[in-house]
Amino acid sequence: MIDWLYNLGANEKSIGSTLRAKFNAGDIAGGCDELSRWVNGRVKGQLVALPGLVDRRGTAEELCLHWGAL
Repeated sequence: MIDWLYNLGANEKSIGSTLRAKFNAGDIAGGCDELSRWVNGRVKGQLVALPGLVDRRGTAEELCLHWGAL
């Protein structure tokens, strides 16, 4: 979550996100699952899934879910 917040920034969307709410409620698995929803960026004014973010969030989600098992 630290990497996600650092890269996204503390703003209205991140502060009010379901991801943050789940982590704060102690739902670690639910918070980790939310990471895969944060893959969009603007390209020529259109919001699209960015392949680099899809890969990055997938890796972050895997680490998040299995952190203690590694």
